Amino acid sequence: MQKYNETYLKFIKTLGKKVQNARLQRGYSQKELSVLTGFSEKYIKNLELGRATGTTLGRIIKIAKVLKVKIYELC
Repeated sequence: MQKYNETYLKFIKTLGKKVQNARLQRGYSQKELSVLTGFSEKYIKNLELGRATGTTLGRIIKIAKVLKVKIYELC
């Protein structure tokens, strides 16, 4: 099991909260965001809960595009 430092874990939690806020502002359910991004619903749920530690920049970019926000607004 890979261990992550506290700064990274804090970043993932913050990212998850911001994704959730942006998703709700757009009126999307987790399932709808899943369909629009091509990511699993489980991944979206884990991301919003701050548990998606395998999140890549590519995934953040895709989510930002779907939610019509700037990347820096999520980070």
